[in-house]
Amino acid sequence: MRWGYETRAELWIKHLFEPLAEWTREKFTDDAVLCLFWYCGSTATQIASGEELEKLRKQEGFFKETPVIIHRSSI
Repeated sequence: MRWGYETRAELWIKHLFEPLAEWTREKFTDDAVLCLFWYCGSTATQIASGEELEKLRKQEGFFKETPVIIHRSSI
């Protein structure tokens, strides 16, 4: 098969699902927050925590945040 993968399934796994899983583990932490921004008449979002979150809260257009992960005990 082209692109160096044995099967189409391997292409999907290596090129899409593994990077998505890695990004999810990195971003979706217990202290992660979904930040919402006004951007040129639209809404933009970004997931952040820690120092990155503090910087985002100060950006122009920031208007709301909500937890990314909600624990069952807090529902």
